[in-house]
Amino acid sequence: MSDGLRYALAVALILTGIVGASLGLYHVMLDAEFQLNGRFLQVSMVGLFGFLVLLILRYFSLLWFSYLNFLEDGPEEDQGFPLVSILVPAYNEGSVIQGSIRSLLALD
Repeated sequence: MSDGLRYALAVALILTGIVGASLGLYHVMLDAEFQLNGRFLQVSMVGLFGFLVLLILRYFSLLWFSYLNFLEDGPEEDQGFPLVSILVPAYNEGSVIQGSIRSLLALD
């Protein structure tokens, strides 16, 4: 058996196990009865809201630092490099290559 086929079978077996475990856990959760009190829900909601606020603050702080870095560095200056590269196939073109290169340099 080739290595590629062994790898594919291993991945298929692992994925089948994950799907089977997920379905089994789903059926166990359907049969279970959960009793959640109001205090647990309040603490969970405050925790999730706090996490969301921290996530948004982190995002805006990263944006702010990126903006400050842009102000410090300034916009990039044009370095005079060409915007387009031209590839010229030149096999056994010794007699005419100089004219071809001159015509390419004359392009605007």
